[in-house]
Amino acid sequence: SRRLSGGPPGGGLAEELSLARRARKQAEESLAAEKAHSAQYRALSAAAEAERDEQMQISAELKTSLEAQLSTAHAAHAALSSRLSALQLDIDTRRQEAEALRAQAREAKDAAAAAAAVERDVLGRAEAVQAAHRAEVEAVQVQLRAAKQAEERAQAKYRAELQNHSADAQELTRAKEAAAASEAALHAAQTARADAAAAAA
Repeated sequence: SRRLSGGPPGGGLAEELSLARRARKQAEESLAAEKAHSAQYRALSAAAEAERDEQMQISAELKTSLEAQLSTAHAAHAALSSRLSALQLDIDTRRQEAEALRAQAREAKDAAAAAAAVERDVLGRAEAVQAAHRAEVEAVQVQLRAAKQAEERAQAKYRAELQNHSADAQELTRAKEAAAASEAALHAAQTARADAAAAAA
């Protein structure tokens, strides 16, 4: 029909051949692309499987390691629990011993306090007796000093007025009697003080 239309001889065949070649080239390119995609998919699939296997191996190793660590932790916990029980028992024993010692210390302290109270009472009574005797001695000493002063005054007055005042002789006699009485009282007080000190000892 192309020949009847006046076209160049063989032109339609060449065009069909060119179209066929292009179609085949496109088909070959598509086939090569499909093969490349398939190879890439297989490579990706193999890589995914390898990664999965590696992850599974890592998971298995991690599980084994964690189980070992857990077993070690359990053993350590058991050992620590045993040690804690032993320490608690030792602490309880020491606490009981400390409480017993504190009770003994309290008893000793109470006994010492009672002994100190008795000692203070005895010392207080002794000091009271000594104070009373000291007061008596001091009073007698005051009287003796007063008597001596009176005697000295009387003697002075007696020496000055012996010729004119016979009454001075009587005053001197009274002063001497008072001095003698004071000395006797002082001696008696000193004797009583010595007796009281000996009784307190």
